[in-house]
Amino acid sequence: MDTPVHIKNAAENVINNLLPTKSADRYWKQYDLFIKWCTENSVTIYNEYVLLAYFESKSKTLKCSTMWSIYSMLQATLNIKHNINIKNYSKLIAFLKRKNDGHVPKKSKTLEIEQVEKFIREAPDEDYLLMKTALIIGMCAACRREELTKMTIEDIQDRGDVLIITIPDNKTKKPRTSCITEPTWIKIIQKYKHLRPPLVQTQRFFLFYSKNRCTTQHVGIHSFGSMPSKIASFLNLDNPKSYTGHCFRRSSATVLAGHGADITTLKRHGGWKSSTVAEGYVEDSLKAKIAIANQLTGQCNSTPQPSTSSSNADGIQPSSNVQNLQFKLSDANLPNINISNISNCTINFNFK
Repeated sequence: MDTPVHIKNAAENVINNLLPTKSADRYWKQYDLFIKWCTENSVTIYNEYVLLAYFESKSKTLKCSTMWSIYSMLQATLNIKHNINIKNYSKLIAFLKRKNDGHVPKKSKTLEIEQVEKFIREAPDEDYLLMKTALIIGMCAACRREELTKMTIEDIQDRGDVLIITIPDNKTKKPRTSCITEPTWIKIIQKYKHLRPPLVQTQRFFLFYSKNRCTTQHVGIHSFGSMPSKIASFLNLDNPKSYTGHCFRRSSATVLAGHGADITTLKRHGGWKSSTVAEGYVEDSLKAKIAIANQLTGQCNSTPQPSTSSSNADGIQPSSNVQNLQFKLSDANLPNINISNISNCTINFNFK
């Protein structure tokens, strides 16, 4: 029995909206490029061998990270258009993984908490109040550039001794909340907020700032992307341009992990679903390596200390070896106590 036309149309409308709204055009662009390549090479069917040849041609000019992105887009569009699931193409996946061997992705450098505090303490408000505010919120809430750009005045609740930052519109479509409790940082944000012009039309929180004044123009995404580099320049850090728009978010994750946060806390803080993705945002810093080295050195240099417990009889030292324990207890000549065949037990003595 054929499916009614109106049911088919309704289903097609649903299928056509399966792609991410924000990047649907990019998905279809990659699909069109693939179809064009197939036409130029007289390909009429789409299977694993065709995809292998296509990605082999792409690998000559593209980085492996870009090819993985194209793979993801074709996986979605080919499934929608042709009901083909390339997720099961094991040879194609193995090829992409092999191309990934030895590849070190470029990532933004991160700011250490001492550097953040130094910038907030030493940079003059007259020129850097906007950057200080963005840095504090970006670090405390692990913000992306887009999230800082779209942040509104309603997203920041001022409760005096704590600021509650809500990020409703983010990449994962799930709102998350962070708090700022450091009094000095709260005062900086409050100072910036109070400079907001009374008749400004936009609800966006971040407005351009210069010479102790805020304008009516909101701050764009590229301005946020350049802030980490300017902060690094102020701090005289090496290669300031390597501090990109991901700096605030990566720095936040790195500082949190450095203070002992587990992966669950890290994922909740940044809104990550994948543990692998969350771990990828943590910078493998020299500070962390030194801490590990100190732990190893401390462990190797540690020596057993004699017990000071009052429950040990004179001349009897605790031992993890059962046979040694039996021998020493026997040598103690304790009255009315017979000891033999000790195994996996705990013995407590109270001597008066």
